[in-house]
Amino acid sequence: DCLLSCSHTTHMATQSIAGTWFSPLPVTLSCNEDGGDRFTSEGGDLTLTIDRETRRVSLAAGGESVTGKVNPDYSRIRWNNGAAWTHREEADQRDLMPPGGEQPNMLSDRQVGRVIDRVNEGINIWLLSESAERRLIEGPVQQTNENLRECLASFMTEDWVTAIAILLDETKDPEVKTSELKQIIGTNIRKPLVAALNGRIDVPVLTEGMEKKLLNLIAEKILDQIVELSVVGMENTGLV
Repeated sequence: DCLLSCSHTTHMATQSIAGTWFSPLPVTLSCNEDGGDRFTSEGGDLTLTIDRETRRVSLAAGGESVTGKVNPDYSRIRWNNGAAWTHREEADQRDLMPPGGEQPNMLSDRQVGRVIDRVNEGINIWLLSESAERRLIEGPVQQTNENLRECLASFMTEDWVTAIAILLDETKDPEVKTSELKQIIGTNIRKPLVAALNGRIDVPVLTEGMEKKLLNLIAEKILDQIVELSVVGMENTGLV
């Protein structure tokens, strides 16, 4: 059996290494004849092995190898050299997203499906089948999504609610998300951070104005790294 995590098909990409991956060129992997944890490409030049428990993967070709990790949905592989593969099912679902505009709720329909799947995997209701459990879970998840922004706004400032919405918005490209998040971070963190640093750090050879300019640039670049890693991290989860 090629399925590595569960034996049912859900809104998520079928949880299997088998299938076509974009690397960015398509690579199709199939189970070895003995099944298990080894998969080979159509030409036999690539071999991928996976540790089911840790989701760690290793890819070997022509005497070279690289390691990485597949996300919980088996929709993306992030390699330790920085490269990333996306499963074709994941890419096909993204192509169905309507262009332009914003999501009406915090989560898209695809993301809602993923949340339902993950909740279903983590709960076992006595006497109910998996499909019955899923139907039971679906209503509360949909209602949570419809009320999520308003509930977050009840204890968070609007800027931070917007930041979460940006991270979850599947209609935005990563570059757009990064730009919009940098504006929010700049307003809410950079300015007070620079003021706090300026009261603690003294650079004797610089004037007060130059020192503040230097600290502002340092803070800006540090916060840029935080934003970019946050966007990449969300992309790597497969949720967005």
